[in-house]
Amino acid sequence: MKLKQLIPPSIRSWLRKLIKDISRIIRLSTIHWRKLPDFVIIGAQKSGSSSLYWWLYQHPQIAMSFDKETKFFDRHYSKGISWYRHQFPLMNAKNKLAGDNTPYYIFHPLVPERIHKACPDARLIAILRNPIDRAYSQYQMERRKGRELNATFEGAIEGELERIKLARIEVNNSPLENNHIHENTSYLSRGLYIEQIEDWLKWFDLKQLLVLESESLFKEPETGLNSVYDFLGIRNVIANDLTPYNVVSYASMDPEVREELSRFFAPYNKRLEELLDIKFNWK
Repeated sequence: MKLKQLIPPSIRSWLRKLIKDISRIIRLSTIHWRKLPDFVIIGAQKSGSSSLYWWLYQHPQIAMSFDKETKFFDRHYSKGISWYRHQFPLMNAKNKLAGDNTPYYIFHPLVPERIHKACPDARLIAILRNPIDRAYSQYQMERRKGRELNATFEGAIEGELERIKLARIEVNNSPLENNHIHENTSYLSRGLYIEQIEDWLKWFDLKQLLVLESESLFKEPETGLNSVYDFLGIRNVIANDLTPYNVVSYASMDPEVREELSRFFAPYNKRLEELLDIKFNWK
């Protein structure tokens, strides 16, 4: 019998938490010797950022943040840049690129400027999924978490654009406060990628941005990862485990709603393709 099997689950859970807490204390005590990220996965939510985090975690030249999502430039900005450093390796870590991952970044109106102020040379990686599928996936997640009370997707998106427009104003007026409406009920708004990318390009050069199509990444993960490695200037390495993360099943969307959303997103997608010179295979 393995030693692991001899320890009760409750004790194993306590030990894991203890080790994590000790690690955090050590890292917080050495923040002045820790680096800031060389690259940031900025989103989009429900597009595969968790999978990319764990796939890149396996690369010997990459040190991903200790927490899968640091949420510093959106939720924890008031804690200061010194606190943020505790998420990353020591400055003398050889051949290690530090990476952050928080999918709300791409949509938060204040994050581009904040990241540019702290890490102006950082490379940015955006994973974009068909905005219809992304919106529906977010709705299903919010329902599971009990934060969305509308029993239908149609009810959840009714009047959303105006609601999020007002919430965005609130975010700008209260920059250090979390806004539930903006973060958790932005189903269609988060899929208006062209508007978000344009905001980022006010602060970063286009050559600092790599855009991945979510569907292609999961269809051919090794090809997608190689494009990330080339973008970061590191050697191509085959990850040992390319298991997709956070895959959940749920009922299909109403075809009529899907057709309506296809017409809604079409002009935004067209502008995005023209800006990035990329053809997205979104049905």
